[in-house]
Amino acid sequence: MVDSNGSGLADSSACDIITCMGIFGRFRSKPISPAIEQYLEQFIATIVLVATDGEWTRREIPDMKWGHKFAARKNIAAYDAAVVGYPQRMRDYNKRRKGRQF
Repeated sequence: MVDSNGSGLADSSACDIITCMGIFGRFRSKPISPAIEQYLEQFIATIVLVATDGEWTRREIPDMKWGHKFAARKNIAAYDAAVVGYPQRMRDYNKRRKGRQF
């Protein structure tokens, strides 16, 4: 999913991460910024997008600079996961999902 000039993911692909994959589809008609936070994982070049209910998705990114630009373009709060950790609501969401799988 690299854009035509090779500088990172195309903007339409970035949009897919948030709205088109279904994970955060319920936010399509609402502003994205208050509903999602971004956590950057610098050692493995990924971002973790976390919704207010704890639902999350992890995606590879070309580099950390791209991750910061993505957050700025989408008006999403961005945090360094190694510094602040992940929100409790993410862990709570995982526990709820695990309980429903059986």
